[in-house]
Amino acid sequence: MKNKKESALKQKIKELKKTNKGKAILRLIKWCVFFVILFIFLAIASLMSPKNNSIKKPNNEINKPQEEIPKDNWNEETLTIETINEYQEKLNNDYDYKYEISINKEKYIFSGTKTNNINKGYKESSTGIIKYSIDSTGTYMETTTEKTLINNLYEGIEENYLNPIYILNIIKELEITRDRECDCIEPVYKANDSKNIYRITTSNQNITGINITALDFSYIYNLDFKI
Repeated sequence: MKNKKESALKQKIKELKKTNKGKAILRLIKWCVFFVILFIFLAIASLMSPKNNSIKKPNNEINKPQEEIPKDNWNEETLTIETINEYQEKLNNDYDYKYEISINKEKYIFSGTKTNNINKGYKESSTGIIKYSIDSTGTYMETTTEKTLINNLYEGIEENYLNPIYILNIIKELEITRDRECDCIEPVYKANDSKNIYRITTSNQNITGINITALDFSYIYNLDFKI
């Protein structure tokens, strides 16, 4: 009976070999058999391999001391005097600014550009919006038709608090620490004296703003600038 089955199988193979289609079927069967055997072999090898696949470091790497990463002033507890000095030098050049001031519930906004000794911008307050310019000859209110000398642009406002270089000179004399209460991506630093709390905001290793808050909260100055 077995011989008859083998003869029938051989006869079938001979018939398949006679045509191109049959030959293709035989090649397909051979490849299937090959992949089944390969799969079985890989499965057995996987079961016999050790379970611990952890990679051990060479002894010389284990004992090798880690290289110390150089510290960056902006990521330390304090903002260094050297960094402040460098930024003050930058502020001697052109920069854009926006200052928001709150004094006893009265609000003011100054926005403009300082170029060398010329300061041009707009002042917003409860009385309206004016365009102004400041140069070595004085402070002027500008309209479309005229330019008028004025002396009340900063009336009721501490003018020195609108000068970031002046404020940074004050901060350099104080103890500066990281503001851990601020949930910020970039470092924020703070310092205080007998009158104010100062906060310095940073971005991309540049000082971008200073906040001045009176200890009695009677005034708040928010100075934002971009070089």
